[in-house]
Amino acid sequence: FNRRFDLAGMIPRLAYAALRTVPMPEKLLKIGL
Repeated sequence: FNRRFDLAGMIPRLAYAALRTVPMPEKLLKIGL
């Protein structure tokens, strides 16, 4: 088991959860996408 793969899998999930939890303007969402 390698922690690097675990972190690589967790970071995108945390970022996705943060984006869904924090209300963001459509402009920022469009720039991000």
